[in-house]
Amino acid sequence: MLSMDNNFQVLNADVVKGIKSGESSSSTPRIQKAPSVLHDIQYFHQHLEPKVYSFGPIHHGRYNLRRGEEMKQKLAAQFISDYELDASSKYDKILKQIRNFRDCYDKDVTEKCDDQQLSRIFYVDGCALLFYVICCTSDDLYRLRTLNITAILSHNDLFLLENQLPYGLLEILMEGAQTGKGLSLLMDEFVRSQNMVPGKPIETEVVEGEWKPDHLLELLWMKVRFPKWNWSTEMLQRPKRNNKKMSTHSQEVTVLASSSPSYTVNKLIESGILLKPSDQSTSLTDISLRGRGIFKLLKLRPLIIDESTVVKLSNLVAYEMCPGLKHELEVISFVCFVNSLIADVENVGKLISKGILVNLLSKHEEVFNIFREMAKNLIPNPHIYNDVRWDIQNYLDSQKSFQFWLKKPIRAFIEAPVPWARFLLSFLTINFTVAQTVLAAN
Repeated sequence: MLSMDNNFQVLNADVVKGIKSGESSSSTPRIQKAPSVLHDIQYFHQHLEPKVYSFGPIHHGRYNLRRGEEMKQKLAAQFISDYELDASSKYDKILKQIRNFRDCYDKDVTEKCDDQQLSRIFYVDGCALLFYVICCTSDDLYRLRTLNITAILSHNDLFLLENQLPYGLLEILMEGAQTGKGLSLLMDEFVRSQNMVPGKPIETEVVEGEWKPDHLLELLWMKVRFPKWNWSTEMLQRPKRNNKKMSTHSQEVTVLASSSPSYTVNKLIESGILLKPSDQSTSLTDISLRGRGIFKLLKLRPLIIDESTVVKLSNLVAYEMCPGLKHELEVISFVCFVNSLIADVENVGKLISKGILVNLLSKHEEVFNIFREMAKNLIPNPHIYNDVRWDIQNYLDSQKSFQFWLKKPIRAFIEAPVPWARFLLSFLTINFTVAQTVLAAN
């Protein structure tokens, strides 16, 4: 049986193979279908398929989305009308760039459409998407002319991997639209409004730089990982994980990564490790174990659990699994780490009571099943959270030594014939137990 470290190397090899299969890494389609292995899993499949709208050519023309097609026509017409744009000019610009937009997808996706058909798809879908985003960011949802339930479902459709539109297409359509906001600011506000963490969305200055996302889902991926990230080229120097322990304890860390130890919430609390949500501005991978003495504090990124979050996480996972893209599987590793903490529904309840998970579903059991179903088919990056795993293991080992050291005086007290010694032992034991219980409860 392969270790997790070996599995990750195999996964990386597949990615490298995918890159080399083309002439260069730039030949890899920027908007791909979700890997077939995920579509074969019913849990993922239901969260990868559009419910109301198709955007782009992958799901265009599906019978069950015909009502959404009618709505897109109305939304696109409203966008052109409200912002007094020249529809013919927009279409011509798309047609001139159609080869570039076609290359954003796999050939088998776009070969069924000629240039004119594909341009019309991009024109209607792009205008409809922009009008929807403008309405959401300006609190004008009534302009969408749709029922609330449809609005919720279509909201999720925008973040499906297979429903993405090229960012360059949206730039063409936004030219000349007097919305009061540029495309970067508009998209940044929209993505920040997707509350996957509790509290007010973090406001960041939108600095126009050379970097631009390939599509909306990639922008969400960046914001989920680094909430304070903005659009400047300087910010592309992305935070690095602290790997000091990996160099100092390379052999131990390698063993730790390969054996993939896991610690449930109950196990951590019983060992004196308290849990607390970290600041929402922290990176998704910024899970840390802090504190001195016999009590430690494990801080994790808080997360809202509702249907919208489940759809986004599923598609971010699918995005990270696409071959040819340079990812370290941060979202996948985060999902697997949280899953390792919850052996049962009771553990979920404790994460919720600590404010680490905010459950907007009807039952805690649903949260448990979500992480179980999502994580059981995923292979995380074994090097992410190595520092945390090493710190936890080191702490547990020190606790064992402390308990062994404590047994000697305890045994001496018990065997002592002096009554006051036994009384003192009982007094200290009771107080220590009470203190540990109170700290664990808080």
